[in-house]
Amino acid sequence: MSDPPDNPVVRLWRTIWLGDPADGLDDILSDPYIRHTRDGTASVTIREYVEHMRQATRNVRGTDLRVDQSVEMADRTFIRVTLMGVNITSGDPVMITVVGEYRLNEGRIAESWSMHQSGLDWR
Repeated sequence: MSDPPDNPVVRLWRTIWLGDPADGLDDILSDPYIRHTRDGTASVTIREYVEHMRQATRNVRGTDLRVDQSVEMADRTFIRVTLMGVNITSGDPVMITVVGEYRLNEGRIAESWSMHQSGLDWR
């Protein structure tokens, strides 16, 4: 599947996974940004989210991102992406599937409900 044009959610994951979380999130996320995950709900600033993602990806280098499914409805984007990379400490390949619903406000991601699973390839 090709990437949806100018989709903020795809831009978010490309920035986090293939780039540097500190680059460009100001143009993608609302501040604060509300995250609903398996760990609960948190309202975070962009800077707090950048630090969280830096910690979460500190041992991984992303090599590719595949958009498996994306549906946009009103102010919501529902997406399934597969992230591929390498664990820099072990050299092992990494595959993470992310499933999420993202609420947009004025073109920025204001809120998300997401979960991820390592080693899952739904292709």
